[in-house]
Amino acid sequence: MGFLTVHGEFHRFSGAIVYRDSALVDIRSRIVVASLDTQDQARDKSLVDEAYLDASTYPYIRFHALDVTKDNPPVLTGMLQIKGITKEISMPMRINLSGGELSLALRTQISRASFGLDFGTMDMLVGNVIDVEVNLIAIQDP
Repeated sequence: MGFLTVHGEFHRFSGAIVYRDSALVDIRSRIVVASLDTQDQARDKSLVDEAYLDASTYPYIRFHALDVTKDNPPVLTGMLQIKGITKEISMPMRINLSGGELSLALRTQISRASFGLDFGTMDMLVGNVIDVEVNLIAIQDP
């Protein structure tokens, strides 16, 4: 249980999506930890500092897909790496292909403790569950 909900986003990231024969085949992404923005510079500095996300040692959050089910909605399963700790996660997703644009919307929850995200003495004031929402628009390479 936490006392405050904080929303944030990462502004710098890269990746690749492979969509072939009407199916999502692969997703790989790399997020720049230092690009975290919660609309509070002091909080952002604290979150990317050594005590929490440690952007100087672990500059990227990484994800790569393992499987996409044919369920309705489809579920993307992959490996998420934060602070050098890699865990398998699954995310139900909405997918839409229109012209040369592919849009994906994914949601899941992760346990911050399972990725070594610890606030030390303040830890009990911060909830363990992190809501993750990913919205992507990919444009087909020519």
